[in-house]
Amino acid sequence: MISSQRSPTDRKGYGVAVSEKIGQTDPASPVHGASGRRLAVAVVVLFVVALAALLWVGWAWWKAIDHSRTASARDALLGDARQAAVYLNAFDTNDLETTFANIESVITGEQLRAEMEEARAQLETDSPTGGRISADVSDLAIVDFEPGSDEAVAVAVVLRTTSGPTGQSVTQRVMMQMQLLRVDGSWKVAQSDQVGTAALVAEHGGQEGLPELPGELAPDGDAPGAEPNGEGPAEPAELQPEEPGE
Repeated sequence: MISSQRSPTDRKGYGVAVSEKIGQTDPASPVHGASGRRLAVAVVVLFVVALAALLWVGWAWWKAIDHSRTASARDALLGDARQAAVYLNAFDTNDLETTFANIESVITGEQLRAEMEEARAQLETDSPTGGRISADVSDLAIVDFEPGSDEAVAVAVVLRTTSGPTGQSVTQRVMMQMQLLRVDGSWKVAQSDQVGTAALVAEHGGQEGLPELPGELAPDGDAPGAEPNGEGPAEPAELQPEEPGE
């Protein structure tokens, strides 16, 4: 009769084999599946974080570029508006050619050109000599401007000093509003209107011999010889300092 009992040695070997088999991890076991899911979730989270960081960097870069372009466009507009305000208020009766060449370089539109041509014809007919008007922009503000637009509105406060051939002079403060159009990359004045009335700021040596300008070029307001008041037109909100506490 053959015995089915294993020897102690066989039983020991069998136990080792069973132990080794139990120690092996089944790839399809729940432990292995949970570990894989955690790894997949971690990869997805890292991807989402990296994508969000990339989008934020791209947005910040775009905003910086957009802000820089807007600032550059506004600076260009301010520069052209300032130059236009000077040229539209400065005249030399001894050099009308240069005076009107300067004006021509900063204006656009048939109506304004026609007004300047009429003023030039009158000056050439009257032939005033020895007088000149200098202009200095004391304040300038852009009151209507959208980046990318070809239209804008600026308000300038200009000190106009009219000088005669013998040293006499009259200084007036004039506020003007300019409608500007972008033409071939530069801003030009399509319409210019005086805001309020001019204020007589200073007078020296009387007014005899001072050049008289045509209506298109002369500001409305205190005439030379009036008492200086220095008040002038009220400045718009864009040019006024804020009151404390506002």
